[in-house]
Amino acid sequence: LLSWQLPVQGRVTTGLYEVSEHGVRSRGITFDSYRGAPVLAPAAGRVAFAGPFRRREGVLILDHGGGWMTLLTEVRTTLPVGTAVTAGMPIGRALGDVTVELSRNGTPQPAALIARSSPL
Repeated sequence: LLSWQLPVQGRVTTGLYEVSEHGVRSRGITFDSYRGAPVLAPAAGRVAFAGPFRRREGVLILDHGGGWMTLLTEVRTTLPVGTAVTAGMPIGRALGDVTVELSRNGTPQPAALIARSSPL
């Protein structure tokens, strides 16, 4: 199992699989964060993507190996693609509310269970 921790502090505003008022099902957890809040690596891995994407000011994707990936939106980083990260390492700053998606082989995973912040 992946050793994973929450990358940002804040109140959860949207949970995994929650349906928005527009009928869109969430594939991650959104945290009420503030611009400039520190964002830490949730697990060891490498930067697979970093930069703006579509309507997002900052997207950061970490590849943890074994099919595990973390996607963070509204995060700005100065780390180039390919940079190795360790769990808990500062990886960037929040640009506002941060959404975190954890997946394994493309399937969303409940981050709270992985982070042991919620009972099975």
